[in-house]
Order: sequence, then C-alpha cells, then structure tokens
Amino acid sequence: MAAKLNLNNQQVSMICKIIVTWSDGEKLTWQRLTKEIKARMSLDVTRQTLCKYFSVKYEYDLRKEAQRAGEPSGRNPPFSATENDLRNEIARLQREVSELERKVNVQIVALNRAKVNAAKHNPPILPHILFQAPAEENRE
Repeated sequence: MAAKLNLNNQQVSMICKIIVTWSDGEKLTWQRLTKEIKARMSLDVTRQTLCKYFSVKYEYDLRKEAQRAGEPSGRNPPFSATENDLRNEIARLQREVSELERKVNVQIVALNRAKVNAAKHNPPILPHILFQAPAEENRE
C-alpha cells in the first residue's frame, strides 16, 4: 500500500498532462494511471490520493467521457501555472510596448509640428548667436 502523499502544484500539473495526453487506444483506469505515474514520475500514489485533487479528478472524468464516446482527446495539455503566468506577462508587456510606441509617435509628430511652426514664424537665430559669441581666450 502506498503511503499518503501530498502533491505539489507541479506534480498535479504533470499528472493532469499525463491524463490529457493519454493514448486514445489505451483504456484509462485508475490502476493504469497510478502505474504510469510511478513509471514517469517515480511517485507511488493511490486512486484516493489522486481523487483529492480537483484538477486531476476533473481531467480524469473528461478523458473517461471522451473514451466512452469514442472521441479522440483533441485537447492540448494544460499549461503549468508558471507558463500561464508567463504568457499573461508577455501579453501585458506587448500591450505596454504598443501603447508606448503610440505615445512616442504622437510626441514625434508634436515635435515636428513645433519645429515647422518655429521655422515658419521665427527667423533662425541660432546661426546669429553662434557668430556673435565671443571666442574663448587662450588662458595660460
């Protein structure tokens, strides 16, 4: 008999992935699942331990229903929490980048407009100032 075991989130995610990717030609049973978990993850778990975890039980029930109906799994393995967090972070950063690019473009347009207006309404004074500036004296 397997010892009672508490699974961490990564282990639960890996078990769900095993269930989701279970071969269509092989019947899914709790016994076969526990053997597969022991082979792949070196965890000696029982059906009762697995049933304690909602996501494992949910994926198992979905897969069993699909097998009974004769449907292929057709589902992608679930993402781990860290992958999902990273995907959300990437999407947020992409939105932030596009917003910042939009702001930069607006500022560039405003600066170009100010430059054109300054050139149109004011004579270019910079060359006059440069020619009138006193030359630096050579100090020894």
